[in-house]
Amino acid sequence: MMDFDDRDLVRLAEGAGLERVHLECHIDIQPGSLLHAVSIDALFDGSPNPLAPTVRESIAQALTAGEQERFIAHLTRAVATGSAIRRSAVVYLTAEKAEGRGRRPPSAPTPPRDPRPVQQKHGHPGPPKSR
Repeated sequence: MMDFDDRDLVRLAEGAGLERVHLECHIDIQPGSLLHAVSIDALFDGSPNPLAPTVRESIAQALTAGEQERFIAHLTRAVATGSAIRRSAVVYLTAEKAEGRGRRPPSAPTPPRDPRPVQQKHGHPGPPKSR
């Protein structure tokens, strides 16, 4: 999912008729990369899931030829020298189904469904179980 923020997630949960909505956001920025054991070609030709484009395909779609060349050279150097910076953002949302009020308000849009699985941060237990 792209082009949304934490407030959108909370609004969508409320619009779906959920209550007792709780959202946690974890943002981490640290030196290094998880890619040190991966070849640069594996990075560019891999995909986060079977329905998503590869990194190489995404770069080709989003950047001009000159931008692609500069970006790939920069990323290749960063991975090779270990100067990469790892950035991650993970959001956990929990909520309860409203008792007796399971209908969505007419003004609330239906939230889009993303067929891709939610990516969990390695080593984190994930969100608390919903009641």
